[in-house]
Amino acid sequence: MGASPVIVLNDVTKVYEIGKTRLKALNRINLEVMPGEFCLIVGRSGSGKSTLLNMLAGLERPTSGKIIVAGRHIERMTEKKLVSFRLANIGFVFQSFNLFAAHTAIENVAMPLMYRGMNRRRRTILAKDMLEAVGLSSHADHLPGQMSGGQQQRVGIARALVTKPRILFADEPTGNLDLRTSREILSLIRGICRERATTLVMVTHDQEIADHADRIITLLDGQITGNTVNQTPLDF
Repeated sequence: MGASPVIVLNDVTKVYEIGKTRLKALNRINLEVMPGEFCLIVGRSGSGKSTLLNMLAGLERPTSGKIIVAGRHIERMTEKKLVSFRLANIGFVFQSFNLFAAHTAIENVAMPLMYRGMNRRRRTILAKDMLEAVGLSSHADHLPGQMSGGQQQRVGIARALVTKPRILFADEPTGNLDLRTSREILSLIRGICRERATTLVMVTHDQEIADHADRIITLLDGQITGNTVNQTPLDF
């Protein structure tokens, strides 16, 4: 028996109602993602990429259909249960970093552990270890405004992974970075996820990343038009 999918979508549809207009952002999406996979979601602007990612992460609810993540039907969960589920199972890396400006790098990384109720001493140790893993030990006491974009994104990655989530979602994580820094960040994310067998689901407009992914999902007008498994993904 093979491993069971860590993510399953069955006939997921998302409709936004804007005034009297109904916009179908996702149209009967069916998808499976296996544990430890690097799954890339690609498509032109407006294709539904970010909407799909938000559905997978439980940040938005589907209009219809089923979403099973880590064995749980997240479409049925209350908001309170969703918050607890995300804290226990999911990490998220954003394009705009989303760091707390008044908090140091180590405080930003430790934040999810604080929400879990972990004591200050333990969460500081884990945050320090995670900053070391992303190569930012020397910036632990720096504020976001004292760091470059690439360094801020490394803090964002450390924060997303400090809880050792089963799944990491990344929404255009290199969209605000130059090419060289982008490749460094992608290599870092992929390397840590591979080392920990963490499932990585990433949205991007950068088609060049496709050669590095295990699975490439192509979206067009809210529908999956391609679901390709890459037998020989390249390293960054």
